[in-house]
Order: sequence, then structure tokens, then C-alpha cells
Amino acid sequence: MAFQGDGTGYDISKAKPVSPEDFNKYKTIFNRLGMSDIPEKLLHRIVIPIFNRRFNKSGEASNAGDDGTSSPNTMDDMMKSHVDLDSCVERAGEGPFSPGKHEKDEQCKYEVNGYVKPGFERVRDAFARNFALGKERDAQLAIYHHGELIVDLHGSNKEPNQSAALTNGYDANTLQIVFSSTKMMAATVFAVAVDKGWLKYNDNVSKHWPEFAQNGKGHITIADVLRHDAGLNSFDSTISHVDHMDHENRNGNNAKIIAKQKMWKWTVGKDKGKTPRIYHAMSRGFILNQILMRAHPDGKTISQVLSEEVTSKLQADFYFGQYPKGWRSRHHRAFMESPTNSWMLPNFMMKQVVSEIMPKQFLRDDPNALELALFQRSKEGRVIFKHSPAKFNTGAPQSFGDRSLDLEWNEPGYTKKMTRTKKINGFNDMLMLMQSPHATDMESPSSNGYANAKGMARVMAMLSMKGTLNNVRILSEGTVAQFCDKPVDGLDRCNGLKDWMAQSVFVQGGAQASHLTQAATLGKVVGKESFGWGGLGGSALWFNPVDEIGFGYAVTGATFGLAGDPGRLGPIYDALNDCFGFYSKSKL
Repeated sequence: MAFQGDGTGYDISKAKPVSPEDFNKYKTIFNRLGMSDIPEKLLHRIVIPIFNRRFNKSGEASNAGDDGTSSPNTMDDMMKSHVDLDSCVERAGEGPFSPGKHEKDEQCKYEVNGYVKPGFERVRDAFARNFALGKERDAQLAIYHHGELIVDLHGSNKEPNQSAALTNGYDANTLQIVFSSTKMMAATVFAVAVDKGWLKYNDNVSKHWPEFAQNGKGHITIADVLRHDAGLNSFDSTISHVDHMDHENRNGNNAKIIAKQKMWKWTVGKDKGKTPRIYHAMSRGFILNQILMRAHPDGKTISQVLSEEVTSKLQADFYFGQYPKGWRSRHHRAFMESPTNSWMLPNFMMKQVVSEIMPKQFLRDDPNALELALFQRSKEGRVIFKHSPAKFNTGAPQSFGDRSLDLEWNEPGYTKKMTRTKKINGFNDMLMLMQSPHATDMESPSSNGYANAKGMARVMAMLSMKGTLNNVRILSEGTVAQFCDKPVDGLDRCNGLKDWMAQSVFVQGGAQASHLTQAATLGKVVGKESFGWGGLGGSALWFNPVDEIGFGYAVTGATFGLAGDPGRLGPIYDALNDCFGFYSKSKL
């Protein structure tokens, strides 16, 4: 039997048995992960053979581990990173940024500062508790209620090498990359476009961009793109850095590659021929930018409209790309980094494989439509995004993932040097590359925003107050209502693969309606309604228009949540629900 999920085609039937000593180590790992009920037969036949071949038998990490080197980027990278089994036993169940070794009274050293309105002290306690448990490096939390800032907190982990504050400082105004939380800013800009009459959510994209109708895409609406329903989660052709920097050219390669792209459709199963909801991690922003430039009277981009029509008026810090000019030199930024492999392998990969992938891949006697669908996603799924070799600031040819890396950041308050003599390897290298000047130069309205929590929360507070904040009106009440309308899930075309995106309910404005969503993407719901999203690494932002709450959360410690981290956010939401007196709508 070959394990298709990691793309290696590894034949489990050829696996060698492990020693009783190592078997007990695996059992300890899963016990510490709260998964003690895994049948021993499953451990012996499937779980251990998959992971055991990747452990370094000498007791030392060969590629990555607790030496501070990179963490893996994909499942295959993770499986190829030979980590010491003993170090995984040590880190299983620990906080990702904790130095602890399962001593019950051991806590991380940390510092939390800021303000909470009287009555919301439990929110501060929950925020601080995440630091004590080693779940955070640095983090900010800001919450508005009825237009009033009721929580404004920031904190830093004081353990060695676990905080950006130790080198460059960290406070409530520090900016950090928030990855896909940027999507909510793009959604807000499209609400501005609707409000001003430049476009409508139900417009076909081809109305504004005729070339987009190529290859059967003429029926795709703007709302489809905002909801991740366009079937354009990635592109067949590579878009170079030069092409990206030329994105304002409507006749450039960027626009041409997107326009000619075909929609992704199932080729097997009961939903053959249908387009599933697939996360448009980076592509959504590039598509939306091309639409907006054509609909805007002066051809402006998303970052330009965000600055001119939203953030400057609200005095909110949220930036990406080139606009407003000079923003990088005016603001202090902190680096986001990930945990080491010895934490990632047990706490993410082992837990993920056993709880989600194994039941779908192996606990069936014969292949069925679901397994065929999974195989198609593995075999035919295009990369999220490709970069061709391009010039980084050092002048050396580089690409995202297949070249050596020698980068140096020399911007004020944002200095770092990173060298990899071999292939760029892993999650942490990817994080560093995405935060390089080379990547930050690009306008990626889906993924490369920099913000602080207060800036995020101010925009969300405006939406929660039906388009206004502190007597500054950004949107009409009717436009905010349109934004929150027409919720749609992806279950009717998922081919039996009820993953997190199929379960997610998105409104036409481009936000997840968390109160209608069964998947635990953003964790619990605070109050009656919640519309928002989150980012790779753990950031999140949302608004509640019924109870008038705006929420922003930003971090420098990255875990593997693609759109926020329920493990860190959950206790904060519990405390917030408690303080507000909201209980009935809370859910995992």
C-alpha cells in the first residue's frame, strides 16, 4: 500500500518493524498529544512506518531540529527532515515557543503591557496565559466595542531567542506580516468599490475585463472570486518578480497569464466537471487587483484605494506593496518566525496525519470516489503560486524554493541576514523569504500585508459600526449589509472531500461567516455574528455588526494554521464571550 498523502508513494508493506523502545516513544508522543486511543495495530501498520524512516538513528537532527534551523514547508519536506525522535518526545504537547520539558509548574518568562477596560481583565489573563504556555513569541491584541477601544495589549516571550523584541524591540505599534489577514483589506476595498458604484458583487469579471472570459470563465462573478469559488487557486504559468512589479500594466504578463488560465474542475467522482471551493491563497489578490484597476475611474490598485479611502481616514496601520509611498521607512517592523522541526513534526504533522489523513486514506477496504478525489488533488493540483528566478536585493539569482539563499535586510529597524548554501528548505525559510524586501516590494492583496492589531481592529470596528468610526464614514450602511449577504458553502461540489474550505461559509463580500461555518477555521464565535478571516502563522481579524465588535490579533510566532490559530485564539474568545455575557453562540 502506498501512502499517497505525502506525495512520496512510500510502500508501507516494506516497512521495517521498530524496536519496543522506539514504539514506546511513539506512544508517549501520542499520549502527550491527547491521542492515546489510537489502536496499536494502526500505529504498527501505518503511523510508525511512515514517520520512522525519517528519524535520524544517530540521535541527531540531520536537516533541522532544535538548533534553530529551518522548519519544513510541505508534508514532503517535513517527512524528509530527519529529526531526532527523542527531541520530538520532549517537545510533544509543549507550546511551540516553550523551553519546557513537561514539568508541570514550568512556565515561559514573558511580559505583557497595555490597556483593558475595567470588566475585561479576563481577556488580558487569557492573552497572557498563551505566553506562559509558550504559545507566543510576540503578539498584539486590540478589540473595539461600540467604537470604543476596550482592549489594547502587546506582549513578548522573554525566553532566549524567542522574541523579536530582543533584537529590534516590540510594542503596540510594531508592524508584522499578517499574510492572509490581508484578504480582509482587499474585501474592504471591494466594498468601497461597490459603495462608489465602480462595480457590483454579481458582475461577471468579464464585464470589466473581457479577456478574462477565455477558456470558459465568462460566467465567473466578482463574488465568486471573493468567495474562493473561481477555480483559479493557482496558475499553470510562472509569474516572475518582474511581471509582478509590472502588475499595473493591464497588458502585461501578469494580466495575460491570469486571463488565459483554465478553471480547476474535478475529473473523477460524483462531482466530476464541477469546480470545488479551493483556497485561493495568493491568486485571489492578483485577480482582484486586475479587476479593480479596470473598474476604478483612474485605474488605481487595491493598496492605493485602501490607503486613500480607508486606512488614512481611520488612522489605521495596514500596508502592502508600494502604497502609500515610503511606508516601510516610517514604521518599525518585526520578523515572524516558526518553531523548530522537533516541535513541528509531532505537534503538527503526526497529529494532522493521524486525525485527518489516515481515516480518509487507509481505513477503507477498497478505493472509492473520495480516495480518487484525494488522488486527483495530489496528482493534478497546481502549485499555489510559482516564482521564476529573479534578482533579490543581493543581486544573486534566486527563486522561491529551488536556489541557494543569501539575503540581507538593511532597512531601519528591520535588519537581518540569512544564508542558505543549499536548497531553500522549509517553512521558516519560506517565512523569511516572504518578508524579504524583494517580496515586500510586490503588491499581493492576499498575502503580504503588514499591520498591527490596532490597525486591523480599527478597520473591523468601522465595519461593525455599519461603515463609520469616530464620526468618519467610509461605507454606507447598505453597502455593509450587502457585504454580509448571500452566504454560500462549498459542500455541494466537494466530491465527498469535506475539507475546511468546503465547510466554510463565505458571504459575497469575501469574508467567512464564522457563525454559519462548521469548520473551526477561526475558532469560536463571539456574539451573534462574525465575519472575517485570518492569516498563516496565526493572525486574525473579524467584525460583529450585531454586537458592534471589531477584533484584531497579530503575532510574530508562526504555527501552521492557514487562516488564524484556534489554539491561541480560543481562550481569548472564551474570555471575551464571558466578559460580554455571550455563551449560546460559542462553538468550536
